[in-house]
Amino acid sequence: MNASRRRWLSTLATLIAVPGSLTGCVAQTPTATAGDLVGRVIVKFKNPNTAVKSIATLGDLERTCGVPVIYSRALGASAHLYELNGLRDQISLEEAVKRLAARPDVEFAEIDRLMKPMQSEGAAR
Repeated sequence: MNASRRRWLSTLATLIAVPGSLTGCVAQTPTATAGDLVGRVIVKFKNPNTAVKSIATLGDLERTCGVPVIYSRALGASAHLYELNGLRDQISLEEAVKRLAARPDVEFAEIDRLMKPMQSEGAAR
């Protein structure tokens, strides 16, 4: 292999590895069998006075997502954690989150992913 090709492959490998190493974390996607995926979703409402646990709010969120929604707990920065139960697969979770994010009363909605620190070369020493 010639030197220019080796440099090109080395640069490509670096570009692929850099985004994960900048944050120091890697997102772990949930795995489950069909029919039992429970998706955890972080939602922040535009109005901080929204009754996040009320039956009316949960009913509205269930109609938006198409699956049962359970309030889990409050998070920092006025965000809240919800569980979407009975999703078929990862794609249905992503679609439900897109529908939540599109609601006019929602500031943002995102999948709660487990973040794990990456192992670096210097950490083992």
